[in-house]
Amino acid sequence: MDMLARGWGAPIGPRDGFSLRDLPFVLPLFGLVYFAVAKLGMFWGLAPSNIVILWPPNAVVAVMLLHVRPALWPLFAAVGALAEGLAGSTLSGPDATPLRALAFGLLN
Repeated sequence: MDMLARGWGAPIGPRDGFSLRDLPFVLPLFGLVYFAVAKLGMFWGLAPSNIVILWPPNAVVAVMLLHVRPALWPLFAAVGALAEGLAGSTLSGPDATPLRALAFGLLN
């Protein structure tokens, strides 16, 4: 079943026949939304330590993990960690390295 034909409010979990055909559409969309919300969340950091009290991307991950099969959770976790690493490396200043950003994404 086509993702757009089902509508945006329909869950894409195992009960409604989630197909791997939807994955090429859902996975990049999840990564882009996570990236955008992570960049927004970084602006709420407390100076000078840049600690963020509320991390909105966790809500994006929680909603997505509730809507997909548990077998796909590692794939979405990897995309989320990559998106967070990219968001962190673009805003963290001159001392940000890709390895440090990826480690931050994996730990978060």
